[in-house]
Amino acid sequence: MYGRNHWTLCWYIAISALLAYASLPITIAKETLPEHKSPDDTYTLALHKALLFFNAQKSGKLPNNNGIPWRGDSGLNDGNTTTDVKGGLAGGYYDAGDNAKFHFPMSYAMTILSWSLIEYNHKYKAIGEYDHIRELIKWGTDYLLLTFNSSATKINQIHAQVGGSLNDYSVPDDHYCWQRPEDMDYPRPVQTIAAGPDLAGEMAAALAAASIVFRDNTAYSKKLIKGNVSYISLATNPGMPRNSKAFSGNLDLSVLSWDNKLPAAMLLLTRLRIFLNPGYPFEGMLIKYHNTTTLTMCSYIKLFSVFNWTGGGMIQLNHGRPQPLQYVSNAAFLASLFVDYMNATGAPGFFCGPNFISLDMLQRFATSQMNYILGKNPMKMSYVVGFGNKFPRHVHHRGASIPHDNKKYSCTGGWKWRDNRNPDPNNIIGAMVGGPDQFDQFRDVRTNYSYTEPTLAGNAGLVAALVSLTSSGGHGIDKTPFSQKFYHSSQRALQPQPQHRGSLESRASLHTHVVFLELCFFSVTLVCCAETPALSITIAKDTLPDTYTLGLHKALLFFNAQKSGKLPNNNGIPWRGDSGLNDGNTTTDVKGGLVGGYYDAGDNAKFHFPMSYAMTMLSWSLIEYNHKYKAIGEYDHIREHIKWGTDYLLLTFNSSATKIYQIHAQVGGSLNDYSVPDDHYCWQRPEDMDYPRPVQAIAAGPDLAGEMAAALAAASIVFRDNTAYSKSSSKVLKLCFLLQGMSAEDDGNVSYISLATHPGMPRNSKAFSGNLDLSVLNWDKKLPASMLLLTRIRIFLNPGYPYEDMLGRGMIQLNHGRPQPLPYVANAAFLASLFVDYMNATGAPGFFCGPNFVSLDMLQRFATSQMDYILGKNPMKMSYVVGFGNKFPRHVHHRGASIPHDNKKYSCTGGWKWRDNRNPDPNNIIGAMVGGPDQLTNSVMFALTIATLSRL
Repeated sequence: MYGRNHWTLCWYIAISALLAYASLPITIAKETLPEHKSPDDTYTLALHKALLFFNAQKSGKLPNNNGIPWRGDSGLNDGNTTTDVKGGLAGGYYDAGDNAKFHFPMSYAMTILSWSLIEYNHKYKAIGEYDHIRELIKWGTDYLLLTFNSSATKINQIHAQVGGSLNDYSVPDDHYCWQRPEDMDYPRPVQTIAAGPDLAGEMAAALAAASIVFRDNTAYSKKLIKGNVSYISLATNPGMPRNSKAFSGNLDLSVLSWDNKLPAAMLLLTRLRIFLNPGYPFEGMLIKYHNTTTLTMCSYIKLFSVFNWTGGGMIQLNHGRPQPLQYVSNAAFLASLFVDYMNATGAPGFFCGPNFISLDMLQRFATSQMNYILGKNPMKMSYVVGFGNKFPRHVHHRGASIPHDNKKYSCTGGWKWRDNRNPDPNNIIGAMVGGPDQFDQFRDVRTNYSYTEPTLAGNAGLVAALVSLTSSGGHGIDKTPFSQKFYHSSQRALQPQPQHRGSLESRASLHTHVVFLELCFFSVTLVCCAETPALSITIAKDTLPDTYTLGLHKALLFFNAQKSGKLPNNNGIPWRGDSGLNDGNTTTDVKGGLVGGYYDAGDNAKFHFPMSYAMTMLSWSLIEYNHKYKAIGEYDHIREHIKWGTDYLLLTFNSSATKIYQIHAQVGGSLNDYSVPDDHYCWQRPEDMDYPRPVQAIAAGPDLAGEMAAALAAASIVFRDNTAYSKSSSKVLKLCFLLQGMSAEDDGNVSYISLATHPGMPRNSKAFSGNLDLSVLNWDKKLPASMLLLTRIRIFLNPGYPYEDMLGRGMIQLNHGRPQPLPYVANAAFLASLFVDYMNATGAPGFFCGPNFVSLDMLQRFATSQMDYILGKNPMKMSYVVGFGNKFPRHVHHRGASIPHDNKKYSCTGGWKWRDNRNPDPNNIIGAMVGGPDQLTNSVMFALTIATLSRL
């Protein structure tokens, strides 16, 4: 998984692309400046104040015209002990209400200010703020130029922070003390890093953007570019350690912040495509970024419920967490800027799925959010200090809260000003505070920073949004300096960045397709393909190696051993018999109960989600390799397995209804009470079950309904030669989509056909809050399979516009040392091998991974090596498929396999002795692939160990 540094570098690349084309001007503003200056509008008045916040945050020797009477010189000794920079680290900006200087958000803020000036140069001039914002930017970039050894030809470290918390609340530091910056008398340590590509990339972006702002000052612009080169050389050092867990937390690709610049980078690359139209080979890459930007804009439209909204009208981009306004203002800026880009091309709007969205609708989003910030909210107050009649008076800010009375208050002496309830003696004009909570409520309390603390990054977004929306200086973006040629005679041609492109595409593909693909997997894709003869093309004519064929024969037998219900006479597993014949016999909406299907894992429960996924995968493999199954004599066998599963799935809802309101999701399972007999507590053969088998039904399960739909869609292709059965599956596919349920985000009923295929569907913003591996296929994550199927459509159907832009992605990874790796390995081997066959069918010899050409043989060797590992070529020298080879697992965590078929019935707890003993299984569950070894290749061999771990 790629770390945050990759996105910062991509952000840098986007800014640098803007830099690379800064040369000959072309006009892209639709309206010229007004001949007569009109009165300032609301946004202009707020902008004047928002810029003053940066004056109040300055550190160092302040200029005489700084304009903030309660601020003075401070931090003059910062960094005076550093040996690699001359003159220390005096200058820059304090962040938030602290006296610390954090170089990451500071750099981001300078980048955003520069970007806003590049786009809206004419507006800043018209409202008299052009020189002011340039001075603010230069104050920041002058400081950033101090943070590394500028005399060195190559830098190996940068200074990342001055001051901050020492994580000891008894030691004076910037968090423990509450003092005006002018009075600081505690240590101000400098943090230096030697491996920070994210920070180096952000600093590089700030200097690159500023070099465009100061192009009229050739010497300074060149100095910025030189610093930029130093930073980017450090950021792109191939020996730089990388943090593979940078995205292990919640990931919102459409939310711009100082820590996630992806949506901004995508918008800049969209700009590049719109106005430069560079053509081949860049168009294919840029159009994907453009599509991603469009999807980001779609996410801002309330109609589609991508994000929750407060009752008062604020979009909750940070999902109800504190300090929302910085994200809101950033989104308003991106939306307003995108509108201006599109207006410059003459486009009236864009599409979100089948819905046309006018630019006016998106502009209304931007203005509504800024109006909310400026006072049109349930609290009827402005969240920008000094704007309007009612605004925060108790800002979490040291300088604002302590009187400018020529007295020096000690580290703890300032606490009385922090904790008192009087209004601030110094209004920090223009500061946008953190903002209200998810209920539109705001507590104007100084000690509650979640509500009342402003930030550099937040105010930078506020400034950018305000200037984009103001009409005082005209409309549209500026006459931006772009080169009409793709490269200068004085510069090398800009080359695509495949190493970054790949990571961007994989992340962008998530935001573009994830909701559709995760809900209905590829059911619609399969049904679509089922209507085209192209699906029946022959992929490969070669035969499988004998080893894999032998393994396949056994693997299919596993499904025979897992069957529930009245078994056929030819089932072939002597130790299995009829079971679960009373399952679902109390359900009222399905006829005949829920008899049949498959037990999952070593349990006696029937989980319909993984069962549906398994049927989908079996069907997909048969669709692709029909001729191979026939050649090895397993064609009828696998079709029988699929039909056993889909026959059961057809029982899980009321098939006589014209519209269904619930589906049955599970039979049996754990009751979460270890004293009550259930499928986890008891260890019995399925034939002997004598405990309750509850049926779980759900009324709001688009994920499960989509998975079932996928299974039936795939099966409808498998059984095309059986017209009646195929139509039955297709009919049920539609009924699955018509399942209705209540969503927490929508008071009315929303059909799952809308949920699965309509951009207006309610979405669970926390669905991807855990660890996210976009390239790992399993029953709960089908994205890579969906990508591969869409690649198939692109390769073989070549559907053209408007589908071409959406199709084509793919990659491979495993599960990072967590338990049960083999399902992921087998899935990856399947995807890789199938991709090789797709490519072979086109005659392509391989593909590119960044600049490196990878032959199909290399990818095929990966697939075979992984299957060979599973089948015995591993450090344990054992097969992980039961019954294959001479050495394989003999103590499988499986009830039916572990209990003798001796005509005795063992009670719920009577089976525990078979679970816990160390003898080999009396019944080999032939073909079962076990979870597999750990990351040290030591296989957990005894069911006792697994049971003990699960109980713990």
